[in-house]
Amino acid sequence: MELQKYHNSLQRNETMMLWRSGHNSVGIGSIGTGVLYYYLLSVFLSHGHVANASCEVTYVIGLEGVGHHGLSPVLRSLFQRAHNKKRSQNVDRIKISQNYFESFKLHAEQCEKEMKHCVTFIGGSFPNSRSPFTTKLKSQMRWNPSSEKHWKYLKAFGHPIDIERFFNYGSRFCKIRFILLHRNLVDAVWSHRTWDTGIRGHTEVLGMFAQYIEQHLQNLPDYAWKRIDYEDFWSERRDDVLKDLCKFLDWNVANPTLAFEESGFRLITTNIQIPCHTMKYLQSQQDVIFSPLLNFSSKGQHLGYEKVLTTFADSPRYNPKCVGDIFT
Repeated sequence: MELQKYHNSLQRNETMMLWRSGHNSVGIGSIGTGVLYYYLLSVFLSHGHVANASCEVTYVIGLEGVGHHGLSPVLRSLFQRAHNKKRSQNVDRIKISQNYFESFKLHAEQCEKEMKHCVTFIGGSFPNSRSPFTTKLKSQMRWNPSSEKHWKYLKAFGHPIDIERFFNYGSRFCKIRFILLHRNLVDAVWSHRTWDTGIRGHTEVLGMFAQYIEQHLQNLPDYAWKRIDYEDFWSERRDDVLKDLCKFLDWNVANPTLAFEESGFRLITTNIQIPCHTMKYLQSQQDVIFSPLLNFSSKGQHLGYEKVLTTFADSPRYNPKCVGDIFT
């Protein structure tokens, strides 16, 4: 089969893909024949993945507390209404190990074997609750931004995934896309406010992983990822975001607004208490953390329209008087 020939040629020639941000180009080394060179080049320039790939994998990247569980049913509802996916099948889980090449190869082969087009949308919190350095969520810092050891671990293995390796190896077999899900720092930190010894420690950990995500985004082509802000779902321009999301994923959805309404996304709010001094501290830290991250905060990478990163002022919890009664 064509896909198997492609796999074999990659393994024989030990081809190395080197992506650069904002450019639809690849550097290819160790190519055995000119024919293979132009074949691979045309495939990746045109598609960014294997032509006629039997699988699509969309991965939602986001810091802890940004709303992964809220976005997941929205994606599912949009997929179910996608006219061009009637012959496709949603695959909820895909086994991805540190051997990304073999993991995606097996996944693509299984999809081909079952004669179906597999569509998978998954995601992970950065970081997730598990840490290689401690099992304690509250009484210890799971990650230390000042630790060279911790940064070396991230460079070697990634957490929860190595974004670049996920894309570079996954794109050899599947169409890979990333959604960067952002949420204002006040809401994100407050959702796990007792972790990492408390508010300040947890803020430091999220700041570390915002840098980690940025380091990987700058090495991905722009077409491979787009940003959604969780607050977009309360925005007057929500429909623009949903339409562009479908376009980005190549899902032909006639009525994205109806799909969103059917998703069960919770727009109803309830009262909670956030101390005023906590809100002020986290609002100040948002600028400190995200201002240097040029890719993460890029207006042009936001779906629907150009937009700066949302702040607490965009949140349904926002209280301009800062009296402690914040709405969720």
